[in-house]
Amino acid sequence: MVEIYGGFGNQIYQLLKANELSNLGFKVYVNTRDFKRVAKENADHLTARKLVLPVNFFNLEEVGSQKFLKYRIRRILRDLKILNKITLNDKFFTLLNDKNIEGTGLKKNNYFIGHWQSFNNLENCYEYLSKSLSNHPLLKNSLSSHKKSNSTMIHVRRGDYLKFNEELPIFYYEKSIELIKTKTKTTNFKIYTDDINWCKNQKLFTIADEILTSSDSPDDTIKTFSSMLNHQNYIIANSTFSLITAFLGSSEDSLVTYPHPWFKERNYNKNIVSPNWEKIKYI
Repeated sequence: MVEIYGGFGNQIYQLLKANELSNLGFKVYVNTRDFKRVAKENADHLTARKLVLPVNFFNLEEVGSQKFLKYRIRRILRDLKILNKITLNDKFFTLLNDKNIEGTGLKKNNYFIGHWQSFNNLENCYEYLSKSLSNHPLLKNSLSSHKKSNSTMIHVRRGDYLKFNEELPIFYYEKSIELIKTKTKTTNFKIYTDDINWCKNQKLFTIADEILTSSDSPDDTIKTFSSMLNHQNYIIANSTFSLITAFLGSSEDSLVTYPHPWFKERNYNKNIVSPNWEKIKYI
């Protein structure tokens, strides 16, 4: 069973992990119940999200209530450290995450809870990802349409990142825009952000033809994601949302910049971006 949680970018990586396991011959279920739990808890350290696309778009199946209950019971017993006393030494169940996935053998029942954010995962699943996303008509149109030449998408994520001190400084965008102007013929910049007031107060961003924002509803998320795909060049944030749009929307003629380090304080996969993208150091 693969846990699906977080924003749309996280959801995509987790769905790709589920597909990878399915291709290895495992019977795979996904669990999307965490969205309701986070919304109900409404904790300061958690950001409530919603499932953006139905899992059947990805040819995957939601775990049933009975199977999920069995997992919950086994997980509770495991956490209480009494599992080995009443089962066969936990021979049939393992819990895997980003830290222990390497070198951990799979058992009869495996529970995957993690982000699985590696650029190789995207590259290896390009056809599957494109086909799955194309089950939504708006995404299908954006994925198949011609990209706007000489256009650059700029993604500015602040919002919940302000709580974790992971928002990017304006310096990152200054260096990225400078590089874009030097190496491309960009004449059009479009900014996508969750903090439109901050962006409008930045002198640097007066170059933008538009500064767009939206809610985190599934419909708005799809509209924003689709629009972001329609550009030639990409200045991404430290967000898998814009990373994946750059992966899907860019071509050999594109220039993509990304922030380094990806995060200042939080852990992340060092292989999260394409080696062909331009690294912009900001600290």
